[in-house]
Amino acid sequence: MRSRWSVVLAGGALLAALLIGTAAGAQANVPPPYAGMQNPFPWDDAAAQAAGKTIYQQNCLGCHGVTGNGIASADFSAKDYPGKLETTADLYFWIVSEGSMDTGMPSFKGTMSATQRWQVLTYIWTLGHAPTQPPPSGPPPGGALAINAVKEVAVGQPLVMSAVLLDTAGRPISGWSVTFATREDFFATALMTVGDALTDDQGIATFTYVPRRAGTTELVASYGPLQASTGTIVTEADVEFYQAEAGIRLPSGGPPVFIGPGSATESPVGHAPTSALRLPGGLFSWLWLFVLGLVLIYSVYFRVMYQVLRIPAAGRAVAHSPRLVPQAGLFLIVAMALLTILMILTGPYSHFHLVPY
Repeated sequence: MRSRWSVVLAGGALLAALLIGTAAGAQANVPPPYAGMQNPFPWDDAAAQAAGKTIYQQNCLGCHGVTGNGIASADFSAKDYPGKLETTADLYFWIVSEGSMDTGMPSFKGTMSATQRWQVLTYIWTLGHAPTQPPPSGPPPGGALAINAVKEVAVGQPLVMSAVLLDTAGRPISGWSVTFATREDFFATALMTVGDALTDDQGIATFTYVPRRAGTTELVASYGPLQASTGTIVTEADVEFYQAEAGIRLPSGGPPVFIGPGSATESPVGHAPTSALRLPGGLFSWLWLFVLGLVLIYSVYFRVMYQVLRIPAAGRAVAHSPRLVPQAGLFLIVAMALLTILMILTGPYSHFHLVPY
């Protein structure tokens, strides 16, 4: 009987150890340098929250929505979300910085500073504390709505939209929410809500939006049954708006050298750039080591297969010559080698628009 209780206690202790180890392992999954990071701002810092709200509206609102409940698996408006942020701040800062391949979350460490990433997390913390607003009883009062915006803006530049709300007597209406949306021809033509803003004492609501695609875009402001729209032209950016990261950080032997057509240096926004060769470390780039290594490997493989294919079949004593070697097999080896080398020379390390991290 005593031995049975010993086995039960030992099993319970082992299970507890496994549970503790699993919990610790989940936290340990955050890699350096992110592991153990803490928010430098107090979670209730009003200034950080205000700055984070602007960043959220420009970068996160399209997927996560105005109230943060746009994605069910990452519902920022959930009451327990602020607690998760406080206890595992390093985990969420890591996700915002590096992105998540599983969920399609992009990396923001190339477009936001560390301070901005913490500010947006500080604002997201407030979404779980936001009180639930009861639905309004009937349509809000109003008489006229107008929207204004610049007629032309570049991709990646802030676009300021302002709406003016007046009552039936022509007086400004303050303290009411105006919804802003865009209409673009992207897979389907439909309105996409980008945010909302409250009107001030002059009846003006202002919202800042960052366009991501070039072309003619319709801007729409809505207030109850009222709706107003205007158009703006989004032009291509003068510089690359997105800068992808690939690979690992390797030593550089000098300034990069570009070899290829001039069209490869054009901005890739809206279309795929021309393939070209870019030597990140100059003419003495470490990229040549990959190429030479591949040439050596395939040369040895070609030599070995050539000798193997020359071995006569069992029971045959006829003399063999190189002409009896299957030419198709050797041709396939050479083709694979050339294809692999071309993939390296036009891959993420050498592509003109991709910068190795």
